[in-house]
Amino acid sequence: PAVLGVWKRWCAGGLTVHKIPGDHHEVIFGANAATIANIVRGIRGDRAPQAGSPAEPAERRPV
Repeated sequence: PAVLGVWKRWCAGGLTVHKIPGDHHEVIFGANAATIANIVRGIRGDRAPQAGSPAEPAERRPV
């Protein structure tokens, strides 16, 4: 049974989207702001840093 919505994981961008039945909006949560910024940079043609690259802050890299 559908509870409140369907959680989807977008593999391409790692976006977590909560789709609400009967609502045409998809709510993207703030934790994905950096991912969205990387997508925007990619659309504009800028090189977005990949996870684990030297451009990433050290605290975000796996140790």
